[in-house]
Amino acid sequence: MKNRLTSVDFFCWAGWFSEWFRQKWIDIIFWLDLWKPAIDTHKLNHPNARHYHGNILELDTPEKINEIIPDSDIITWSPPCVSFSNSNKSWKADKSLWIQLIEAYLRIILVKKKNWKLKYWLMENVSNSSKSSNVTFNKTSKKINQQFF
Repeated sequence: MKNRLTSVDFFCWAGWFSEWFRQKWIDIIFWLDLWKPAIDTHKLNHPNARHYHGNILELDTPEKINEIIPDSDIITWSPPCVSFSNSNKSWKADKSLWIQLIEAYLRIILVKKKNWKLKYWLMENVSNSSKSSNVTFNKTSKKINQQFF
């Protein structure tokens, strides 16, 4: 098969994004999660991917990002979303970790786009996330861009 696309995947539990991509002839080359049972399950479903058990928030410099995460055509992620899901009917759950995770994801995208290989990035849609006035991709992206570049 000629020049298959490659994908890096974050926080996808058993690997639903990864599995869909695999079925569409996209190579999953890397996967990151802090939750060990998710990594163990993903390894069973995607044994050819490199798996990294660690905290994405610790990847806070371009050097660390490039050292740990390989360049790829696609980056996907399904962040923990309990704070924004419909299960949080009272809307009182702490959203600060989720916002930090979004910032980490955008930081990785900005660094990897500078390497010129990254073409696409996807984030699982969490419908209520737009209700938070503190979470806007433009504002976060601008903040990260100023910190890094």
